[in-house]
Amino acid sequence: MNARMGDAGSAGDRLAVVTGSGGIGVACARSLADRQVILVDLDREKLEAAAEALRTEGVSVETHVCDVSDRASTDALADALAEREPVGVLVHTAGVSGTLCDSATVIRVNLGGFLNVLYSSETLVTAGTVGIFISSIGGHQEFTHHLDPLLAAPEPLDRLEEAGALDVRSPSVAYAIAKRGVIVQCRKRAAAWGARGGRLLSISPGLIADTPMGAASYEHGPGRPYAEWSALGRNGRASEIAAVVRFLASPDASFMTGCDVVIDGGLLAGIDHHVPLETRKSWHACAYTYLGHKPAS
Repeated sequence: MNARMGDAGSAGDRLAVVTGSGGIGVACARSLADRQVILVDLDREKLEAAAEALRTEGVSVETHVCDVSDRASTDALADALAEREPVGVLVHTAGVSGTLCDSATVIRVNLGGFLNVLYSSETLVTAGTVGIFISSIGGHQEFTHHLDPLLAAPEPLDRLEEAGALDVRSPSVAYAIAKRGVIVQCRKRAAAWGARGGRLLSISPGLIADTPMGAASYEHGPGRPYAEWSALGRNGRASEIAAVVRFLASPDASFMTGCDVVIDGGLLAGIDHHVPLETRKSWHACAYTYLGHKPAS
C-alpha cells in the first residue's frame, strides 16, 4: 500500500514525542495526553521532575535523555523509538534563549539541534506521522530572509559558516537566524515527509510570558514592548501554543503541511502596521533595543 494511503491508526496507539521539558514542551505533552508521551530532554533532573508532574495529572509519560546538539544522541533516540509503536506526532520544543546564551550556543542548539532531530526522525515517518517544530517570530525578521538559500542547503550550517554568516556577536541575531532555519527546512523537507505519508510544519510563537524563557526575554531582552505592539494587547500562554499543536496533530489539519503557523496575538501585524517606522525597521534589522516606543495612533 502506498505510504500516503496507509492506515494512520488512532491517536491512542501512536506515540507522542516531545523534546524539551520547559514550559511549552510540558504544555504540549499535556495537550497530547490521549497518547503515550515520550518526553525528551538533556537535563535528567529537570526531565524527571516535569514527567512526574504530568503523571500526577494523569498523563502517561516516559522519559528519554537526549542531547539534541549531538547527532549520535538524536540517532539513538530515533533507534529507540523505532522499536516502539509508530510515532504519531513529534513536537520539537527543545532550545535555548538568545537572551541567556552566547551566539555559538544558540546556533549549536537551536539550529544544529533542530537539524539533528529533523534528520534523525525522518526514518520514523509513516502514514499519519506529524512533525511540528517550534520556530519563533524572530524567524520572520526581514534581515534573515537573504539567508534562505543557505538555510535551505543540504548542510546549512556548513554553508552559513563558509559565508561568514555565523560570525555574529549578538545572540539575538543568532537566535533569529536559527529560527529562520526551522521555517525554511520544514518547508523544504515537507515533500520528503509527504512521500512517506507524513506532514511537517513549523510554529512561530510570539512572546510566551508564562515560561522561563519567555520571562527571561521579558525581563532582560526585547520582550517588554511586545504586548503593547500586538493586536490583542497581551503576550501569549504556553497552553495556547499547545492547543494549536493538538489541532495540527489531528486529522482536522490533514491538509496542512510545509507551512509556518504564526501564533503571536497579532504581534507581527502590529510591528508591520502600527509601530513607528523607525521601530519597525530596527526590529526587522534585529537592531532594536527597548526605548519605550508606543504604537502609532
